[in-house]
Amino acid sequence: MPLEAFDYPQNHKSHPDHDLRLISLMLSKYMAGHPHRPTPNALIEWVKNPETLEPYQQAALREFVDSWMFFDLWTFHFKSGCTLYEIAKAMRVAGAMAPMPVHYINSVARGYCGSDREPDERELLIHFTKLGIDPKSRWRGFASSPSKPIDP
Repeated sequence: MPLEAFDYPQNHKSHPDHDLRLISLMLSKYMAGHPHRPTPNALIEWVKNPETLEPYQQAALREFVDSWMFFDLWTFHFKSGCTLYEIAKAMRVAGAMAPMPVHYINSVARGYCGSDREPDERELLIHFTKLGIDPKSRWRGFASSPSKPIDP
């Protein structure tokens, strides 16, 4: 989903409950032995300011996010103080591609089920990967309204 789809007030709310122990446990579980494993505070800083990341930091963040199970997004959101908008932006900058975290972050975007805008190639690749569809397919999702035909 485009970043603008996440830009509404509900996604800019953060939770003040910082529990770095849970984030540290997530890092231990998903990045054990990783040469660029960040500290919990560094990880939160990466998510809040993804534009400043070096390529190795982007790769480490992508590896961390792509390892998430469905509940890890919410655990990270509630325990890090990061907003859903910041998490979505960091995932986009890092290039997260794993179907589960991408699907869950997209589920909080406006227009997830239907949009009048044609998706870009990256979004199509994510959707195709998630659904197991051939990347060369012309399938563009479900029509946003019954009167709008699907291109064969």
